[in-house]
Amino acid sequence: MLLKIRLLLTVNVGLFLYTVLLCVQKLKTYPNFFTDFFNNFASNTTNLTARWHFSFLSWRSLVFLVILVALLFLLLKFWRVTFVLLEVIAGFLLLDYFLLLFQKQIDMSAFYPFIVLIIALMNIWHNSKVLKLL
Repeated sequence: MLLKIRLLLTVNVGLFLYTVLLCVQKLKTYPNFFTDFFNNFASNTTNLTARWHFSFLSWRSLVFLVILVALLFLLLKFWRVTFVLLEVIAGFLLLDYFLLLFQKQIDMSAFYPFIVLIIALMNIWHNSKVLKLL
């Protein structure tokens, strides 16, 4: 039973991250503070990863993979902090959406991904409670 709940938690985290990606892509088309932040973040990460080659035998790639695995392990180990981070991401995206809604740059039809985002976050919270991660 716990394996099914853990699988459901993993699927919900994947759904949450995919929906965040969709929301960011949709909200980046409108000019405001959050759009500037997302564009700067995307350009910085692209510049950081563009210097690396696809050779997994180079020591830089191996160090990057070790750091990535360690970061994922720490996120899983400290799940409460990770969950708070997911809540903050969802909060900023909803704040950006409501800002655009009040400026009349976006309408209610674009709210569907945010509903999926909130439902995925609620499912993550519920499954984490059942698994006693929170």
